[in-house]
Amino acid sequence: MIKTTRVKGLIRRGEYYDSISLMMLAAQLRKHQGVLDAAVVMGTESNIAILKKSGLWTDELAAATENDLLVAVKIKTETEKDEQAFAEFSDDQFSKTIDKEFVTFNNRFNNTITGSTACKNQSVTTIDEATQNLPDANLAIISVAGRYAAAVAKEALEKNLNVLLFSDNVSIEEELSLKKLAQQRNLLVMGPDCGTAIIEGVPLAFANKVRIGKIGIIAASGTGLQEVSTIISNAGRGISNALGTGGRDLSKEISGATFLQALTLLERDPQTEVILLISKPPHPQVMEKIQNAIKKINKPTVSLFLGQAGEAGQKQSEQTLEDVAYRAIALSEAQTITERSDSDGSGGGNGGHLLQGFFTGGTFASEAKILLTQNQNIIDFGDDQFTEGRPHPMIDYTLRNQAILQASNDPNTAIIMLDYVLGYGSNPDPLAESLPILQKVAAKKTILATVVGTPSDPQNSTLVRNKLLESGVIVLNSNAQMCLLAKKILDELARPLVLSRVQTLPRSAQAAQHLWKKPLSVINIGIRSFLPALEANQVPHLQLDWRPASAEGTNANKECLKRIQAARPLLVGMGIALETIPGMRKNLFLHAGPPIEWTRMCGPMQGAIIGAILYEKKARDFSEAQQLAASGAIEFAPAHEYAAVGPMAGIISPSMPVFIVKNETFSNYAYTTMNEGLGKVLRYGAYDESVIQRLDWMQKVLYPALKSAIGDSGVGSGIDLKAIAAQALHMGDELHNRNRAATSLIYRILAPLIPQEVSREVLNFINSNDHFFLNLSMAMCKSALDPLSAVKGSSIITVMARNGTDFGIKVAGLGDGKEWFTGPAPIPEALFFPGYSRADANPDIGDSAITETFGLGGMAMAAAPSIVQFIGGSASDAEKYTKEMYQITCGENNSLQIPYLNFKGVPAAIDLLKVIEKNIFPVINTGVAHRLAGIGQIGAGILRAPTEPFQKAFKRFKENRDA
Repeated sequence: MIKTTRVKGLIRRGEYYDSISLMMLAAQLRKHQGVLDAAVVMGTESNIAILKKSGLWTDELAAATENDLLVAVKIKTETEKDEQAFAEFSDDQFSKTIDKEFVTFNNRFNNTITGSTACKNQSVTTIDEATQNLPDANLAIISVAGRYAAAVAKEALEKNLNVLLFSDNVSIEEELSLKKLAQQRNLLVMGPDCGTAIIEGVPLAFANKVRIGKIGIIAASGTGLQEVSTIISNAGRGISNALGTGGRDLSKEISGATFLQALTLLERDPQTEVILLISKPPHPQVMEKIQNAIKKINKPTVSLFLGQAGEAGQKQSEQTLEDVAYRAIALSEAQTITERSDSDGSGGGNGGHLLQGFFTGGTFASEAKILLTQNQNIIDFGDDQFTEGRPHPMIDYTLRNQAILQASNDPNTAIIMLDYVLGYGSNPDPLAESLPILQKVAAKKTILATVVGTPSDPQNSTLVRNKLLESGVIVLNSNAQMCLLAKKILDELARPLVLSRVQTLPRSAQAAQHLWKKPLSVINIGIRSFLPALEANQVPHLQLDWRPASAEGTNANKECLKRIQAARPLLVGMGIALETIPGMRKNLFLHAGPPIEWTRMCGPMQGAIIGAILYEKKARDFSEAQQLAASGAIEFAPAHEYAAVGPMAGIISPSMPVFIVKNETFSNYAYTTMNEGLGKVLRYGAYDESVIQRLDWMQKVLYPALKSAIGDSGVGSGIDLKAIAAQALHMGDELHNRNRAATSLIYRILAPLIPQEVSREVLNFINSNDHFFLNLSMAMCKSALDPLSAVKGSSIITVMARNGTDFGIKVAGLGDGKEWFTGPAPIPEALFFPGYSRADANPDIGDSAITETFGLGGMAMAAAPSIVQFIGGSASDAEKYTKEMYQITCGENNSLQIPYLNFKGVPAAIDLLKVIEKNIFPVINTGVAHRLAGIGQIGAGILRAPTEPFQKAFKRFKENRDA
């Protein structure tokens, strides 16, 4: 029969599992008869690339999105037996076979989880919900995919949770940002890529069950921490707390942020009497910091910077992991270490003189390379090249078993060295697949092994050691002892030297004191197999039902971006609101932000409505106007619901003149009032006689002059506002808080066309009002965004607006784009006018955030760096804000470019899912109104959109998706 292979693919829509679960499922599929390889992955671009690279791609998977689960199986068909086995992967049976595997996996997993010590059966999907359900939580274990991990960790820190960040593939910039935030909040970030920690005797992630005692550990090495802690525990001593830092923490960029924080934490910890430090050599500048920190510590400190000779801060610096463990024991008990003595270890290897080390722990591989300098082939199976698309070798021994068999057939191989790392998170039955192989190989080659674990681990280190010994494997107490014995065997010494250490004394576990002032309480976000350790140790915990913000509606979102890019807003005319705005009525007053009734309106909003009633001559004075507003005779509605927008209070009453802006591409219109200028104005809630007189003048003089000029502009069918905005961005505007350039540009167009008899006063008014173009900018953005509401399934934000009480958003794909999602409006971080402070400020107000929704304003601050002076920032801060906004948008609007960013288009199409996924909320430039009516503007500043409206919208989006 011709030797062939076939690849079968299957898409499971809308399913999400953590990466460890998917890898374990793939490993289970590989056990089927005739299966050469298998993968179960989410349909991301990087995972698709892995499938193609490994020969597991098939066109059956081409229709997948990144929210789908992809199953791929490569099957051999060399023999009749293979052909028979292939039947279960035939077109008819493939789906049923995969379904059966998923059911088996879920049942097996669910049987290992008995329920949470706290919040049993709770189902929560956000960190906010989790902290509400587990209010005493003080640690988040995060093991989501790397591209989501930093955002999730940031949100956890903002909820005052310490973080164990198990996830890798977090950028060094993100790591630095997280650790700075942690320092500001007096919290600890362990990781990223932190696989091990022990808090108050509780093993976290890949860790062992050890005795509680006096020795505290700080380690940038997970497996190093595991060996040292288990040696100490097996010697009858105990660990107070063991804190992982992540492998990059001692780099120049991160500068030992977590390492130094952990030193301070353990120095203050009353349970810790001796501090033990483990890592590879730090950067020299970081080493100096650590040395200085150690000198200031009053507790005994012992360190191992693996591969680096010399002392650390005049403290003991040891050579091996075992050495440093026993030194810590000696310091904790004031004992001395005995010298080396002969052991009964058997020597003499069969075959050649090559030593092959197959490790699952990267630190053990590094230590072996240091201790064994000749005739050695050391492989770290935890390296990225072996774990791409596969479980960690502590879980899946498949590749290592293959290497053992291959080495046994190599005549040059004399010795094979192995490590077995036990504990929570590791393979629950590490010898099930290894023993048959080891028994065969031990008859031909010398096999040395070290078992990292304790009798209290789920696998029971004593049982594992005994089974290995029965199979002919020589078992050593440490990686260093194994390397020493291997070296002596290669040197043909029959009785190798083994380290004899302090006598093992049984110790009962002590009650741990609390590292963070209250008992450990955990929110687990990601890998569910971390739960058994929490269950076994009766730690209050909650499993977050986390799912990534998906790419559902990707095509819809792309369509929205195209519509934004294609928009052509033109200023085509002016009219009176009652006669111009569709649906406008005599007693209808439009306002900024989401819907609100009179009794909930803030001072500036009520003041503006009173002023508008006086302007409309519906009342003679303040008292009458207030009574009328509260009577129910006046209707109130959001301007956004009538294709209109207004800055600050945003009041549009029936008699007010409005600009008419047409989006020529989609034939829709938007409307806005004329800007009153600065000072005491209606939009900030002022309503005295000077305000009403200005509004009257604007209606009687300014409006007819502008209407005439716009009609006579002779620029085709209208004045191209987008073209003006594009030029203004090049001249230092961001088209929200800064409109000087745009105002000057439209001034140049209108000035020659203003009727001569009023030209002086009209042009003086425009010239003295740097915000004249703001209202036009808002209407331009509104006209460009309204067509997005027709795009079903989209997660693009179409409205962000504030009424001084609530902050509201709308999403294109929810409720046909008509539904509001609201939360409390925040107070901006602002620069206040003399005599005013934050205590005087009203929460944010206005429809002007439509500019940010479109991609201008705060989204384009890099074009107008002077804006950040409102909060004491710098030009680099403006650049940083804009670059951050690209992370939450679908693309760029290339017709509106930012010169400072190499003429990159402004960030366009804010994606709700990306906002939630990355925990980055839009930046908004804004003015600040006094909280009382009648006073007006008191400052200007910058704010972040609040989380609640986005979380509510995301919950609704998820409900719609699940339905």
